[in-house]
Amino acid sequence: MDFAKWVCHGRPQPTIDGAAAWLERHVPVPTGPTVLNWGDARLSNLMFRDFRPVAVLDWEMATLGPAEVDVAFFLFFQRFFSEGLGVPDLPGFPGREEAILAYERRAGKKLDDLLFYEVFAAWRNSVIMLRIADIYEARGDLWPNSGAGQNNVATRMLAGMIGLPSPGEPGGPFG
Repeated sequence: MDFAKWVCHGRPQPTIDGAAAWLERHVPVPTGPTVLNWGDARLSNLMFRDFRPVAVLDWEMATLGPAEVDVAFFLFFQRFFSEGLGVPDLPGFPGREEAILAYERRAGKKLDDLLFYEVFAAWRNSVIMLRIADIYEARGDLWPNSGAGQNNVATRMLAGMIGLPSPGEPGGPFG
């Protein structure tokens, strides 16, 4: 939450603030072991050779916590890069339920409270999108007060996940 306070600079952010309050009200009690979380679990951060992963990239958000953190981040970004952008998922890519079942089979444990962790993933990405918009505006790559940090694919998805008002219509520099 400190990162969000730093990024928001005291500016009200209805979607980010509303989701933070929702997250605080719904913190689950972890049932599994604490594990190393990659923090940015998505296919674009994997390097492959001969269709097998050989490297895991982009570790600046690594932390310790429940396995659900990374699984939910992966699931959120699967939706972000398909449904969020209005394009179909890649052919042969496992759907949400299939991916969850595959993880549970391999890990030998049931995933708990995925909604909380998916909302957390969407909230984190929304804060990151706000920071990116601020940087682009400061550099002159976006016009001042563009609204890109408040209304983008991540914030609209986040609002929809927990019943907050949509921050706006699709469009603009960040979707």
